[in-house]
Amino acid sequence: MAICTTVYRTTAIGGRIDGLRHVEFTGQSQDKLRHDFVQLPFGSCHTSSILVLATCLVVSTYNLYFHPISSYPGPRLWAISRFPYVVSLYRGRFHIDIKEIHNRYGPVVRIAPDELSFIEASAWSGIYTGGVANQGFIKHKAYSDAQGFESLFDASDENHARLRKLLGKRFFAAASANKQEEVIQSYTDILIKRLKEQVREVPIGNQASKDDKKATESGVINLQEWYNYTTFDIAGKFTLSEDFGCLEGSTYHPWILMVLTHFKMSALVMALRLYTPLDVLFVKFAPARFLRLKHEFLRLTREKFGRRLSKTYPTSQDDFFAAIFNDPKSGGVTRDELEANCILMILAGSETMATSLLSATNFLCKSPQVLQKLTEEIRQYDKEGDLKLTNLNQLPYLNAVIRETHRVCLPLANAPARVVGPGSAMISGRSIPLFENYHSFYSTSSELRLFQFDLKALI
Repeated sequence: MAICTTVYRTTAIGGRIDGLRHVEFTGQSQDKLRHDFVQLPFGSCHTSSILVLATCLVVSTYNLYFHPISSYPGPRLWAISRFPYVVSLYRGRFHIDIKEIHNRYGPVVRIAPDELSFIEASAWSGIYTGGVANQGFIKHKAYSDAQGFESLFDASDENHARLRKLLGKRFFAAASANKQEEVIQSYTDILIKRLKEQVREVPIGNQASKDDKKATESGVINLQEWYNYTTFDIAGKFTLSEDFGCLEGSTYHPWILMVLTHFKMSALVMALRLYTPLDVLFVKFAPARFLRLKHEFLRLTREKFGRRLSKTYPTSQDDFFAAIFNDPKSGGVTRDELEANCILMILAGSETMATSLLSATNFLCKSPQVLQKLTEEIRQYDKEGDLKLTNLNQLPYLNAVIRETHRVCLPLANAPARVVGPGSAMISGRSIPLFENYHSFYSTSSELRLFQFDLKALI
């Protein structure tokens, strides 16, 4: 009864609406009200619309003025709804939009009803390294693996410690890189050979792609592709004991093209995961093209990983995974976990590395004095054979250029979000309630000036 009465009051106050009967409820009986309500065309639709609008108004008002993080500055539309956030993420402009918001509002900004973005250096330790005060931070669900396999990137705290202990010394230790120095040098030699062919405008052969032939005719080289060819081949060799044939064929392997396409599609998936009903519907009604790409990607990945599992090598030729297979303490790792981390290591050691190389090349070309000084330092070695990792690690200016490149242009523009657990946490001296937080690399580094270092300070 109460609902019907409320509906009629709303309708009557609104006056006459096309297609609806104007109803006078004052003095009418409840039976008469129910009778008239049934006869109203689209009455329930009109009521639902009003209820939705009223709900949106109440939620927006709460988010804007009464939410626990409403005191933090930021665009009002972003504070009211996560829709601008999702649109920005899907369009691939998220890091740029966040930077503009920070430029306008400061180092700590509100970028969603329940999310803050930090660019203060002190925020990094508070958000990601935690400590006793911040043990409640958990990883955002939008960054979790859709397949259900946990890699180092999205593993829970318990599994992350186990995987890090198992994989860390194989993938990230200097000894592992030194052991594979010959592999790195061999692919670097192929890269230099290919680039020389391009510069001399000599066609690379029948396998050259259409874009490569255009490059030889114009004298323009797409270094982004060539760096990607090299790093993907090296990462494949390190991880699976077989490269992708990118440098040899001067083109991308189909698996790599799927990975690069997956990056773009993952933005859509991450955006939908922020609205739980939508991501469930997307999985159920996903386009056939998306499902085909996903299944083909998994098939090729498992095919390559299966070939690696069937191979054995002498200890001197071991790749990174060989150490895990031969380690009696690695019995706790599953094939699914190895497969998930295999994909992660190939991506982490390829596309991001190529981005760093491209950024360093770009910055050096724009800073001729730095390029000249770096060239002089490297050419103190008379022979190419002297350019060993142990020697290169001792070159202060080279290492300064690498660190400066990472400072100004990190390969990843954004850091994955974390969620504050029950209670609150201290970040940059601020007590933050239960909510999501995020750190932007792009906003931190994009305003910095290039190569502002003193050689004397590095020695």
